[in-house]
Amino acid sequence: ESWVQTLAEKPATFGDIVGSSRDAWIALHKADWPNTLSSAGDSTSLQFRGHAEMAGLYRRLASISRHSWAKTRKIWTERPEAQPDPALLPIPALATASGLLPAEALLVAEALPSAQREQAESTLSLSIESLLQRAQEDAIVVPGRKVHIQDPLVFQGLAMRHREALEALPAPTGPSAVLFSACAVSTRGPLAPEEFHPYRCTDSGLLSQAGLGFSDLGSDDAPQAARELARALDDHVLAWQRQLDSVIDKEGLQLLDDLQLLGIYRNRTLLNLAELALDSERPKQALALAQLAQNMESPREIGPLNPPLLFAILAEANVRTGRIREALEPLEVLARSFPETSGLDEAVGDLSVLNGMNRQGDSKEL
Repeated sequence: ESWVQTLAEKPATFGDIVGSSRDAWIALHKADWPNTLSSAGDSTSLQFRGHAEMAGLYRRLASISRHSWAKTRKIWTERPEAQPDPALLPIPALATASGLLPAEALLVAEALPSAQREQAESTLSLSIESLLQRAQEDAIVVPGRKVHIQDPLVFQGLAMRHREALEALPAPTGPSAVLFSACAVSTRGPLAPEEFHPYRCTDSGLLSQAGLGFSDLGSDDAPQAARELARALDDHVLAWQRQLDSVIDKEGLQLLDDLQLLGIYRNRTLLNLAELALDSERPKQALALAQLAQNMESPREIGPLNPPLLFAILAEANVRTGRIREALEPLEVLARSFPETSGLDEAVGDLSVLNGMNRQGDSKEL
């Protein structure tokens, strides 16, 4: 039982869901989440879906900001040749309030020194529109030097605003609630305190159908266990596809094929697992799962099989495993569709330079 099976058996259901909000549903299918929201009109289901996806994306970008600035501060501390301009020193401290649950972020911000606390609290209180503008402004100016530093809390603020928008909306029900997601027939219910979006269905849906679960990843951060789980999931999807081919009529099979519905369900399930791995301090497994979810026919393009969340997970997992240079490519993909990420891309680029700099080298900016 799942939204995929429902559409395969009753393809007319898809037309009923899309209705008069065709542009917004097309955007959601393409993983074009900003346009999902801008085209949602008065559809609370589409508003909910758009805010859920954006909250989840910005939560991961906030985590990248947190971890990349922590690594930058570590280099500054350990390597005298990499000392920054003193004006830049508060930035990593501000970033400690990023990538956290809302209550935790506010507590960390409150504990910062006075000037930094005021800046953090100001950023975390801004509206979505103001945060998007703030993301493209310099957070600090060093006289006489070309230094572009993004406020490290803009993504934390954006994740919090979209999460608040979710809480203000009624959760959708029926197939429209889960279409193009990793959830089978419903979300996990009301937004839990530890969640930024309600579509982390790792304990139901495709995984449970395949008799798999997070426990199959083992007790440590072994990427081979992640690859074996993905292989077992693919075996189940292949068997399911064969079963559908034998019992579903031509119209249902064409809908599955045209919209890549089985692929979307499978990929979002792997990304759910990758997020859970990141949140469980298993970045190597998260990286393996995200790489296996990536559609290599168009690896640098956002689309139905490569949603923005995929590129955020790839970037975060690479940063957290010390593969800083490898994190730049997925961030550059995101920057083409989300201009607010360009500052994060530049910060990680500076970290990459610092990370590879020997004692006689020079960093680009920091």
